[in-house]
Amino acid sequence: MPDYRMRAGDAIGQARARRRRTSRPWVTPLGLLLMLGLWAGVGLAAAVTDAEEFVRRTTEQLVAEIKPKARQFETEPAAVYSVVERVMSEHIDLERMARWILGKHWARATPAQRDAFLAEFKKILIRTYSRPFVDYLVRPLSFLPARPRSEDDVAVPIQVSMTAGQTVSVQFDMHPQASTWKIHDVSVDGVSLVASYRTSYTALANKSGMDGLLEKMRELNARFDA
Repeated sequence: MPDYRMRAGDAIGQARARRRRTSRPWVTPLGLLLMLGLWAGVGLAAAVTDAEEFVRRTTEQLVAEIKPKARQFETEPAAVYSVVERVMSEHIDLERMARWILGKHWARATPAQRDAFLAEFKKILIRTYSRPFVDYLVRPLSFLPARPRSEDDVAVPIQVSMTAGQTVSVQFDMHPQASTWKIHDVSVDGVSLVASYRTSYTALANKSGMDGLLEKMRELNARFDA
């Protein structure tokens, strides 16, 4: 039976279970927040190099904005939600994620159902990943060489240094669209965000249909706001 509480961070749960065996703290946030970029139309090789530099530069900008407000974020989650939404909204390909997550259910959904899913899914992402972002963005980061995955798909790996010499591997899968980079998946220690959502959301959609899935998503967001 699917988890009707719709814990949006299924990827978080899987990675937590892995890391309990090594007593490593969990990190989740960077996949939805670091990838602001410009696609110059000069070929994928140049874009890969640009992506590495842009991650570095954007991270520095975000740290400068968030670090002074860390205490405020601890008591006022809405404050960090607004920062995260402003940074990420134009740089996450929610529709591509939705197509992969829902598969046939997306193809069969009405335009109104699709719009509702995108709106609720965006809220879930922001509310799930914002607070961990504040906790972990300021940790030491190692920016590894980006690599092309296909003609229009780039993987950007980062290692996050934790305590006791432990590291967490975060990979951002992204593609150029118009004049910007769009993130379409994030993996933490090999656990894909999109694959995790696909497992839980398709199970519920199979049982209750799109309307049932949307209702559970609305309930989850209402609990976040309570």
